[in-house]
Amino acid sequence: MSPSMNGCSGPLDSPTASSRAPLVSVIIPAYNYAHFLGDAVESVLLQRKDGIDVDIVIVDDGSTDDTPNVIRGFGDAVRSIRQVNQGLAAARNTGIAAARGDFLLFLDADDMLTRGTLAGQLSNFRQHPELDISVCLSLQTSLEGASAPAWLWPLKRAHLDLHLCYGIISPVHSFLVRASAVHSVGFFDTDLGVCEDNDYWQRCAARGLHFGSTTESLVLYRRHGGSMTGAMADHEIVRNGEIRRRVAALLERVPGFPRAGKYLGWLAYVAKALHGAPERFSHAPASGATILKDISDAVQCLLGVPQTLERDAYLGACEQYFAVTAQMGGLRLAKGLPSAARPVLRVFAQLYPRIAALPDDALQERRKNLEARLCCEEEKMRATVAARYRPC
Repeated sequence: MSPSMNGCSGPLDSPTASSRAPLVSVIIPAYNYAHFLGDAVESVLLQRKDGIDVDIVIVDDGSTDDTPNVIRGFGDAVRSIRQVNQGLAAARNTGIAAARGDFLLFLDADDMLTRGTLAGQLSNFRQHPELDISVCLSLQTSLEGASAPAWLWPLKRAHLDLHLCYGIISPVHSFLVRASAVHSVGFFDTDLGVCEDNDYWQRCAARGLHFGSTTESLVLYRRHGGSMTGAMADHEIVRNGEIRRRVAALLERVPGFPRAGKYLGWLAYVAKALHGAPERFSHAPASGATILKDISDAVQCLLGVPQTLERDAYLGACEQYFAVTAQMGGLRLAKGLPSAARPVLRVFAQLYPRIAALPDDALQERRKNLEARLCCEEEKMRATVAARYRPC
């Protein structure tokens, strides 16, 4: 049974909500991460120096380490809920039900905000009041030593609902979402086990919620040997097939999703399906027939919808990027399964003959250049990283 959604309506629905500073609920699921949790909480408390009112909700998902003592050490600065271990999605859902804020952010216990994260996100909402969800920069860092360089997630600057048809656009802690939007969408799916955050944002997009990017805020995605993403990488690759099928279902049944049109939505979907197929084959060879059928069905859906002839420059670059990515994926698939890849490559040779004629090195260079055009301005992103992040 899902927890009650009553906590999500919050002060957004109050007539006085616009006359006071917004409250941000930061939900931190914690399971045996006592040695990381303090850093995460301190990073949220740091936001108060910018005048941000924060409501910190820690959900102890049945930890057996020192997590309860770490929580007690913060006293009244946090609210905590302890439950029997149910997994990350269920812990987030418990936090959603308890949240009191106008906005919600989901921060894993081993990750951190940086100074100005919430101020920059809220500024994005003030500048663009039509937004339901603001997405900021995320820097992936390693706690395993200096040998692993930091890596900045490539944040797309527009049409994020379209990019969600391709795949993950940023880690969960990059998203600041209005409580009213959470109330309309509901809870994370506890049946997935992994990728439940990507499924959540895809459902938000399918409901017509508005996403917007900002380069003014930065969060830290800290990788380490015990991190859930690292530990579940193989399982995630296999379960990603379920996420892909859910995206296909949204494309089939939800009118107006994505806003850029069904053709680009299916093109993005096919590009990701082809790009990820070799890896999925290697981790789940028994699912080969299902993977190939998914690709074949998606290609037929792509051919069954009309192309939008009038596009702005950004969507034109999106089309080229997805087409190049699909061609590269098809060529990779052809190395192991030439008979399966041949029909797909024929389709793309007809749709995009100039791209199909490019050699491998030219395809890689074209994809790199197109991705740079689709992302936020690199100079602004790097300036924010330089200002907000100091490596240990």
